[in-house]
Amino acid sequence: MKYTIEPIAFVKNSRKEILDDNWGNVISTIELADDIKETAVDGIEEFSHLEIIYYFHKVADEKNNMTPGIRATTLPFQR
Repeated sequence: MKYTIEPIAFVKNSRKEILDDNWGNVISTIELADDIKETAVDGIEEFSHLEIIYYFHKVADEKNNMTPGIRATTLPFQR
Protein backbone atom coordinates (compact mmCIF):
# COMPACT_ATOMS: atom_id res chain seq x y z
CA MET A 1 0.00 0.00 0.00
CA LYS A 2 1.30 3.45 -0.89
CA TYR A 3 0.45 6.74 0.71
CA THR A 4 0.87 10.21 -0.68
CA ILE A 5 1.02 13.36 1.37
CA GLU A 6 0.16 16.89 0.41
CA PRO A 7 1.56 19.77 2.45
CA ILE A 8 -0.87 22.05 4.25
CA ALA A 9 1.91 24.42 5.34
CA PHE A 10 5.58 25.18 4.83
CA VAL A 11 8.39 26.01 7.24
CA LYS A 12 10.16 29.26 6.33
CA ASN A 13 13.30 30.84 7.74
CA SER A 14 16.25 32.98 6.68
CA ARG A 15 18.68 30.08 6.09
CA LYS A 16 19.92 29.82 2.51
CA GLU A 17 22.30 26.86 2.82
CA ILE A 18 21.17 23.36 3.71
CA LEU A 19 23.81 22.30 6.21
CA ASP A 20 23.66 19.94 9.16
CA ASP A 21 24.93 22.48 11.66
CA ASN A 22 23.66 24.89 14.32
CA TRP A 23 19.92 24.98 13.48
CA GLY A 24 18.99 25.33 17.16
CA ASN A 25 19.29 29.12 16.94
CA VAL A 26 17.26 29.46 13.73
CA ILE A 27 13.76 30.88 14.18
CA SER A 28 11.30 29.51 11.64
CA THR A 29 7.66 30.24 10.87
CA ILE A 30 5.01 27.89 9.58
CA GLU A 31 3.02 29.39 6.70
CA LEU A 32 -0.19 27.83 5.41
CA ALA A 33 -0.26 26.63 1.82
CA ASP A 34 -2.17 28.89 -0.58
CA ASP A 35 -5.11 26.48 -0.81
CA ILE A 36 -5.60 26.23 2.99
CA LYS A 37 -7.91 28.84 4.50
CA GLU A 38 -6.80 30.63 7.67
CA THR A 39 -10.03 29.52 9.34
CA ALA A 40 -8.62 25.97 9.31
CA VAL A 41 -6.53 26.92 12.35
CA ASP A 42 -9.20 28.88 14.23
CA GLY A 43 -8.81 28.23 17.94
CA ILE A 44 -5.23 26.98 17.64
CA GLU A 45 -4.13 29.44 20.31
CA GLU A 46 -6.15 27.41 22.84
CA PHE A 47 -3.55 24.63 22.63
CA SER A 48 -0.34 24.66 24.65
CA HIS A 49 1.66 22.61 22.08
CA LEU A 50 1.49 21.68 18.40
CA GLU A 51 2.41 18.33 16.85
CA ILE A 52 4.37 19.15 13.69
CA ILE A 53 4.85 16.42 11.09
CA TYR A 54 7.48 17.24 8.50
CA TYR A 55 9.55 15.78 5.70
CA PHE A 56 13.13 16.83 4.87
CA HIS A 57 12.44 17.08 1.14
CA LYS A 58 15.51 19.21 0.32
CA VAL A 59 18.07 16.84 1.86
CA ALA A 60 19.23 13.83 -0.14
CA ASP A 61 18.73 10.59 1.78
CA GLU A 62 22.44 9.78 1.66
CA LYS A 63 23.27 13.16 3.27
CA ASN A 64 20.60 12.94 5.92
CA ASN A 65 22.07 11.61 9.17
CA MET A 66 18.61 10.45 10.25
CA THR A 67 16.59 7.57 8.87
CA PRO A 68 14.80 8.79 5.71
CA GLY A 69 11.12 9.56 5.98
CA ILE A 70 8.59 11.66 7.76
CA ARG A 71 9.41 13.19 11.16
CA ALA A 72 7.30 14.57 13.99
CA THR A 73 8.01 16.88 16.88
CA THR A 74 5.97 18.57 19.57
CA LEU A 75 6.59 22.29 20.02
CA PRO A 76 5.22 24.86 22.45
CA PHE A 77 2.73 27.08 20.66
CA GLN A 78 3.84 30.68 20.10
CA ARG A 79 1.91 33.23 18.10
